Amino acid sequence: MKKSKKSSKTKAITLFLVLIVLGLISFSFFKITKELLDKELGQNSLIEVVYKAY
Repeated sequence: MKKSKKSSKTKAITLFLVLIVLGLISFSFFKITKELLDKELGQNSLIEVVYKAY
């Protein structure tokens, strides 16, 4: 019982870390794309692009 409890805990920790890493990657990617869009199209372009995507 102790072994399974420990493995599930480590699995949860690794899953949590993976989610944090993915969140940081997506956030930085979003920031980079936002900066590129602002440079190319102007200030309000990001909102328009988001509306078109949805």
